[in-house]
Amino acid sequence: MECGRCGKCCIEISIPGVDYNNMRSFLKAHPFLIHVGPRWGYFGKMVPMFNCLMLAKQGNVFSCLEYDLRPDFCKEFPEAGQPVPSTCSVNVELGVK
Repeated sequence: MECGRCGKCCIEISIPGVDYNNMRSFLKAHPFLIHVGPRWGYFGKMVPMFNCLMLAKQGNVFSCLEYDLRPDFCKEFPEAGQPVPSTCSVNVELGVK
């Protein structure tokens, strides 16, 4: 898959398994995320959205300030089940790297 470094995967994201019941402990473990509000998740349930403070703009592209130390949910995107933003430039077709 190819990333166009648009940064949309780090803005208003939801994390699989994180909901309003466990959000507080999740944010304590991941202080670089900021809760920015809810969105409708799968199964008609409201889920929290986050922005990442480690996202940096460099010219017309974005990059992660802690890329080598990023958490698993970032390393596994989009395979881990996070919704892919509709305007994301990542190519997620099977077999394409």
